[in-house]
Amino acid sequence: MSTSNDDGIMVRLERVSRIYRDGDREVQALADIDLTIRRGETVALAGRSGSGKSTLLHLIGGLEWPSSGSVTVAGQALHLMNDAALTRFRRTQIGFVFQFFHLLPALTVEENLIFPAEMSGWSGKAARKRAHRLAEELGISARTSAFPDRLSGGEQQRVAIARSLMLDPPLLMADEPTGNLDSETGTVVLDILFRAAKERGTTLVLATHSTDAARRAGRRIELHDGRIATDTGSPAVSRGSAAAASAESGDA
Repeated sequence: MSTSNDDGIMVRLERVSRIYRDGDREVQALADIDLTIRRGETVALAGRSGSGKSTLLHLIGGLEWPSSGSVTVAGQALHLMNDAALTRFRRTQIGFVFQFFHLLPALTVEENLIFPAEMSGWSGKAARKRAHRLAEELGISARTSAFPDRLSGGEQQRVAIARSLMLDPPLLMADEPTGNLDSETGTVVLDILFRAAKERGTTLVLATHSTDAARRAGRRIELHDGRIATDTGSPAVSRGSAAAASAESGDA
């Protein structure tokens, strides 16, 4: 894991906005967000579709750049990095779990797991040892020679979680990790995610519509129209919040 001079802070956003262009029209997905997430926190980003939660997740995960403001993760200024630097940073510092799994269909479970390790220069022996240990931990050790299309949705998501943990990243990002699963399987997947984060001391940030996922997180941040409406980890409404915007406009 990387170390940071910013003691105890994993994620810091300062005055972050994200604007997309839709033809001649500008769409503001996030507006002037301030946010700090400490190491080891479990945080659920909630809100309706279009509220900005996926955009916020992508900015924290280094998948997009902010239109303005600064994004610092594990002590590194992501907003100042080029695409190649961001790719290197994501590879070792962030694990991703997506709604649609994103497993490589031409590779077996074992090959999907060892791929990120080999890309980071691990030996084949070390990568396979780590892959099989995670497969056993997540209950998929009997499926390591199978291809993704032979797996159930729950099994595919277990593989995706195992892959995200291969390099033991300090930050784990999950985007609607139960969105493609039935409720029973989704509960199992959430059990695995939160247990993995707790046992490793990993910071977990997930964007979700699931009330169960949001309830399990130690902190819930609700977004509305690109602003933070509520934050159970914040003693006061911060800049970029819906309430602050309302007060400034004289509506509160």
